[in-house]
Amino acid sequence: MEINRHALRVIRERSGITVSALAIAAGIRQAHLSNIEAGRRNASDTVIVALAKALDVPLQAIILGRSEGD
Repeated sequence: MEINRHALRVIRERSGITVSALAIAAGIRQAHLSNIEAGRRNASDTVIVALAKALDVPLQAIILGRSEGD
């Protein structure tokens, strides 16, 4: 699974959630989340699931889609 960092940021901002609050809710460090959103770090599957749960969105909302046939 690969996170869609743009979608993550847009959903977080539209929800009015700060990086700090989302990091706490997902059980990760704020710096780690900042680096994920900036594209400097990858997110593990566990972290991606935790972020989706913390944002209360389907997992598919924050992962990169795959084209048919992949």
